[in-house]
Amino acid sequence: MIDRQSLVRENNQYLQQAIDLIRQIGDELYCNNENPYFKGGVGKHIRHILDFYDCFLTGWPKKIDYDARKREEDVETDRQLCIQKINNTMASLNELAIVTDEADKGLPVKNDENEQGAEKDPFSLSTVERELQFLKFHAVHHFAIIAMILRVQGFEPPEDFGFAASTLQYLKQL
Repeated sequence: MIDRQSLVRENNQYLQQAIDLIRQIGDELYCNNENPYFKGGVGKHIRHILDFYDCFLTGWPKKIDYDARKREEDVETDRQLCIQKINNTMASLNELAIVTDEADKGLPVKNDENEQGAEKDPFSLSTVERELQFLKFHAVHHFAIIAMILRVQGFEPPEDFGFAASTLQYLKQL
C-alpha cells in the first residue's frame, strides 16, 4: 500500500509542474479564455485544480465537500498569486504528510452532488490516501486539457506535461 508521504510527494511534484509551466508562459496565454476551441483557459483550469486541493485541505479530517469550492477568480488572472497559492498548498500538504492519526479512516467525501433527494446522504466514505490519489489524477487530467489549450495557441508545453506517471512508463516501453 502506498503511504501518505509518497502521495504527498507525488502531488507536490505535479503542483511544481504547474508552477514551472506558469513561469514559462506569459499573462496572455495564462489568462486567455476566448477561443473558438475552448472557453476556459489555463488560469481557469489551474484555479479549478487548486479549488479541489483547498476543499480537501479545508475539510480534512472531518468532511470533504468538493462542491464547496471558493472559485477565487483572481487566481485565474494573476500568475504570481497563483504561484503563491500553489506554494501554500504544497506546504499544507507537507504538514498533512507527517500526521499519523488514523482517525481519518472512513472520511466522508462529497463531489458533484446529484439529484438524490434530501433524504439521502450525499457523502461517501474514503481515506486521506485515496483522496490524495484522486487529487493527483484530477490535476493530471486538467494538465492534459491545459496542454491542448496551449498547443492551440501555438505554445508547446513540456513533453511530459499532462501525462500520468504510468502513461510515461508505458510510452518509454514502446
